[in-house]
Amino acid sequence: MQPKIDIEKPVFLKYFDLVAVTIFLLQLGYVISMWASLPNKIPAHYNVFGEVDAWGAKPMLLIFPLIGIIMWPILHALEKNPHLHNYVGLTEENRERLYKNSMMMMNVLKNEILIIFSLYNVMNVYISKNNLTVSPLGEWDFIIFIVVILGTLGFFVWRSFKLR
Repeated sequence: MQPKIDIEKPVFLKYFDLVAVTIFLLQLGYVISMWASLPNKIPAHYNVFGEVDAWGAKPMLLIFPLIGIIMWPILHALEKNPHLHNYVGLTEENRERLYKNSMMMMNVLKNEILIIFSLYNVMNVYISKNNLTVSPLGEWDFIIFIVVILGTLGFFVWRSFKLR
């Protein structure tokens, strides 16, 4: 295990946490407020073209919030403990830079995922309420998810090599 060092969390990461949690809570409030007026079947799965290819019961709308409630604190704990992460080429000289980069990566990923899950849940409510069978973004919703997550991972991995 790597030695633990204290690294101050940058202010913009604290704000990103606040923004993501606020979006999540607003989404949760929206789903709860719409619950009674929703049809009994809601989109459960989309194909790569954004078409609904499976329908489920209304409680399926609780899956994204439950995953978010479980995932966010776990990723937050990993963010707070960068000494537990695995590093390539870690030295005494670059330790703080690599820890900070890893901490930032975990923060951005946990918040991006929470925001994306929240937006997907709002989209599911919208599709259900309007009797649609295709996501408003079509195939772009899958592409956006993949580009955002893989782009974030790619950027921070590339950055970790530059910081060594």
